[in-house]
Amino acid sequence: MSHKIIKNYISTYLETFKKVDNEAINNAISAISKAWLAEKKIIAFGNGGSALNVQHFMNDWVKSAHMSKNIPFFGVSLVDNIGLMTAYSNDCSYKDVFLMQLKPILAQGDVVIAVSGSGNSPNVIQAVEFANDKNNVVISLTGFDGGALIQKSDIAVHFPRNDMQMTEDFHLQFGHIVMKALF
Repeated sequence: MSHKIIKNYISTYLETFKKVDNEAINNAISAISKAWLAEKKIIAFGNGGSALNVQHFMNDWVKSAHMSKNIPFFGVSLVDNIGLMTAYSNDCSYKDVFLMQLKPILAQGDVVIAVSGSGNSPNVIQAVEFANDKNNVVISLTGFDGGALIQKSDIAVHFPRNDMQMTEDFHLQFGHIVMKALF
């Protein structure tokens, strides 16, 4: 039974990967590179598995930029400070955890990377709307139908599959593709 599941997962993943817009990935890489070389911040956030992918991106990108190019990479993950996240959740609401962190640090030229499998996470949408109001470049990573997030993004990297695990796999691959392209 597990052999069939493995084969089906891999074949479905590869079939869906072929539908991903490679130009969107390239545009995201260019936006990240431009911000990095201009010493701007690249700020990312998401919930659940997306939060863990965001942490993984920043770990790889910050370390790789320094070790391979000796150029600082100002990568910020808004999911790293659990104390701050729970304070905003308690004192404001969970819907505010990313917006409240973004407000004091977002500067002109920074890039925002919003990760949401469904594209409909209220806390992600709210932070993206703030970034849009400040005219920052917003890159979204989504799955399913892209939700509301895909329409609010300058660069939408979309994995068109109604499967959260495959979507999260693709998002992690996006992080590795960026790393290989830049460092």
